[in-house]
Amino acid sequence: MQYYLYRHIRLDKNEPFYIGIGSKSNNYNLYCQEFMRAFNRSARNKIWKGIVSRTEYDVEIMLEFDNYEDAKKKEIEFIALYGKIKDGTGTLCNLTNGGEGVLGLSPANKGKKVSEKERLRLLSYSINRKVSDKTRQLMSEKAKLGKNVKTFYLASLEKSRKKVYQYSLDKMLLNTFISAADAGRNLGLSRNTISDSILHNRKTKGFIWSYNKLENVN
Repeated sequence: MQYYLYRHIRLDKNEPFYIGIGSKSNNYNLYCQEFMRAFNRSARNKIWKGIVSRTEYDVEIMLEFDNYEDAKKKEIEFIALYGKIKDGTGTLCNLTNGGEGVLGLSPANKGKKVSEKERLRLLSYSINRKVSDKTRQLMSEKAKLGKNVKTFYLASLEKSRKKVYQYSLDKMLLNTFISAADAGRNLGLSRNTISDSILHNRKTKGFIWSYNKLENVN
């Protein structure tokens, strides 16, 4: 199979933030070289660069295709499912709805050799990280589920959810939610407001938020 669909998953929030497609390299020694575009940091937009400046991320090869048009269709479907940050509909930093038919690097970068610095970064990435156990597990589950995009999306989303606990300022447990998004929907807050409060250990709207049950509480 020549083409593939990939996603980038930010590790601070355990959620996807970019969906893309690429063509496999015919000349490679390492996994990251075969799927060069998925691992390459070149020609990324400002939102993408802002996210990776704040957190590590995983690369997941989601699906592979013989037909390029099929790859573009799945890219459109997944971007629609996850939603875009710029539209206020989801978590992706993609600027378009997908399916534009841009493979690999931008036209300005096509034909240029990969720099020695970039080559060493990719080599280091492959040696030190390769594909995480979690990504391998997701890839295995994806294969079992087949190519039903919505089924795979909902299943992976369910596994990535973290329970959120809401406490009063004197540390009494008030509510338990299945996720930050669930808490936001019930309390009229954004998911990011709650998750940022947890990550930065901040009190928000007069409450304490946590992904874990607090000890020594009433």
